[in-house]
Amino acid sequence: MKKKMIIFVIVFIVVIVILSSIYVSENSLDDKTIVFLGDSIMSGYGNEDRGFEYYLEPYLKNTSLKNVARGGSTLTQNTGTDDIVIKNQIDKIEDEPDIIVFNGGINDIMGYDVGFLEKSKRLEIGTIDPETKEISDSNTVYGDFEDTVKYMKEKYPKAKIYFLSILLLDETTISNITVDSLARTNIAQRRDEFFSQAKLFSEKMGITYIDLSHIFVGHDEQYRQEDWIHMSDVGYKQFAAFLLKELKK
Repeated sequence: MKKKMIIFVIVFIVVIVILSSIYVSENSLDDKTIVFLGDSIMSGYGNEDRGFEYYLEPYLKNTSLKNVARGGSTLTQNTGTDDIVIKNQIDKIEDEPDIIVFNGGINDIMGYDVGFLEKSKRLEIGTIDPETKEISDSNTVYGDFEDTVKYMKEKYPKAKIYFLSILLLDETTISNITVDSLARTNIAQRRDEFFSQAKLFSEKMGITYIDLSHIFVGHDEQYRQEDWIHMSDVGYKQFAAFLLKELKK
């Protein structure tokens, strides 16, 4: 009888733990403030300015969702677009965030070759030095990237930070963005230099890297707008579902 009672107690505790974990996973974002910042993909450009906060709101009724992203934003801080560089968006956050989700890098990769940014201001992508906590090279894109995240963490030390990669910048995408063969080569090279270090960068800076770009594969027309860069309504819905799973982990 005593043995059965012990078994019953053990089973009861296990059930409670499982149910508690399910409850926590479903409600872990309640009463939290999530802030989105970044470029036009994060801001919802071409989609009636409806970004991830719009598509997550029905599932996160008790979560405060804010978006300070602006189209054209860069990680590079010398582009002449000082009012919208991603570092400066941090100062536009009004409420203390529990979670910060940001994207960036696409404009730094291709903006100079599609006429959006001035070529004379182009910085090299740079190289991450994982052995030091100091900025690897302040005169590079990654140097400014490190400075941006460092500033983010200093201002909001309690916030969980996610770096989100969304756009699949593959050869087909590049060929639909520009017909200039030299521009295509430059974009592909800068893409490889940037994204080959994204995971290492995130590990060094102590943030979470979420790569959702693979979702684009085979669904270009469905998930993208006609410019092959910005996401459609269908794309945001699909990506929001994946992002929600990551945020609830």
